[in-house]
Amino acid sequence: MPLTTIWITDTGNSLMQSLRPTPMYIRRGRISAVGRRGTWVVLVRLCLLLAIGASILSGCAGLRLPAIDPTGNRIFLPAPSYTTLVDPADRPFLNPGSLFPEPAFPQPEDPPYCEDMVMVPAAPQVLVPAAPQAQSVVPANAVALEPFEDRERLIDRIRDQWSHRDLYDGKLSLTPARLVAPVGSEVVLRAEICLPDGYNVTREPIEWTLSQDSVGQFVEVDRSGKPLIHTLFHRRPKKVGSNFAIGTTATSSQLITRGTTREDDDIQLLPGQTWISLTSATEGASTVYAVAPRGCDWNNRRQAATIHWVDGQWTFPAPSVGVATAGQNLTTTVTRASNGSPIAGWIVRYEILDGPPAHFESSGNAIAEATSDSLGQATVRIIPDQQSAGTNRVGIQVIRTGSNSGDLARIAVGQGTTSVTWSATGLSVLMRAPDIAEVGSLIDYTIDVTNPSPLPLSDVEVNSAMATEL
Repeated sequence: MPLTTIWITDTGNSLMQSLRPTPMYIRRGRISAVGRRGTWVVLVRLCLLLAIGASILSGCAGLRLPAIDPTGNRIFLPAPSYTTLVDPADRPFLNPGSLFPEPAFPQPEDPPYCEDMVMVPAAPQVLVPAAPQAQSVVPANAVALEPFEDRERLIDRIRDQWSHRDLYDGKLSLTPARLVAPVGSEVVLRAEICLPDGYNVTREPIEWTLSQDSVGQFVEVDRSGKPLIHTLFHRRPKKVGSNFAIGTTATSSQLITRGTTREDDDIQLLPGQTWISLTSATEGASTVYAVAPRGCDWNNRRQAATIHWVDGQWTFPAPSVGVATAGQNLTTTVTRASNGSPIAGWIVRYEILDGPPAHFESSGNAIAEATSDSLGQATVRIIPDQQSAGTNRVGIQVIRTGSNSGDLARIAVGQGTTSVTWSATGLSVLMRAPDIAEVGSLIDYTIDVTNPSPLPLSDVEVNSAMATEL
């Protein structure tokens, strides 16, 4: 027996609740519903569908809709005010036997008659006399034009548009302005907009840019917590790329711990400050620009900082003891931090800070410079001016010569101190005897000779002259 399919719409309480049709199959006079509902549910839906279809076929005379309130006090008027329904067949401007309205212009009108063109006669020729020759005129005193608005009033009017502090009096500050850092380390830069009264401006955007000829890249930008209403109407801090980022001055204090348990590497930030970090895997220079787009005037809204990346480490000479008559060598060793290979061509500067008079053998004065050799060693010799005991404190500075783009000719990358203690040969003599003695008695004298220096002495003679009365 052929299978017949009937689609019954799921009406429920209203036709608007129907989601999909329910298939039903009629076989041998029996109706079976496909789905989770029983046969009686399907029969009820079929009856509802037939009732709705009958009401539609009988017309809309029984339907009543509430009328709209023309006063605007409410949406609909109360009963018995209803909207009048018009039968489509009774509407005016309908074509007989059609449900569509009659067109307003069934046929376009003819265009107006175009008259013959009339030629306008040419205008008579008119002779214009030549303009008189211009004569020289002595210029009068220049008169300054009045500005369209007083400058001070214009600035005050612009400043009044801001609901917070007078931003145009601020100045952008960026620290540190110049820094030397080891290759592979992470450097933190701090920016703030400072007002003349000493306060910082909060919630102001700061744009960070790394110049195209720089080495390295940005690592992280300040993303400290911002109020929700601020994030809805302002740009959120983010790192747009490896050389561009957008930050915002913080509204509260914060502490950057660098992820370590040490406290000496922490960075404390105040309200109105923001930060960014960068690093480099190669030697060179990084130039970072910070711009406050709306926090300051154009002369004070931008600052720059330069970071010199160095791949080097050094070992300063340890404190030593020398003989005043011989002098003492001081050697500083410079090597690569990445692979430990020696660095040649770097300059090490030595300076005698205090102690007994002394000089360096190479320069003849208290300051000397030595260049590291193929072993990375830079050596000088210090000699005391007097053969006396004492200690000289020596300051040491490691200087890298510029070899990369953007580097300075001389960059001090490290410094430290050492000391040299001089030992001079010297004897200490002490004679002891009783204070009172009898006439004609024997007096014993004791002479103590000591050597306070660590140097050994030999063949020492002691001579003592006695008084003539004895």
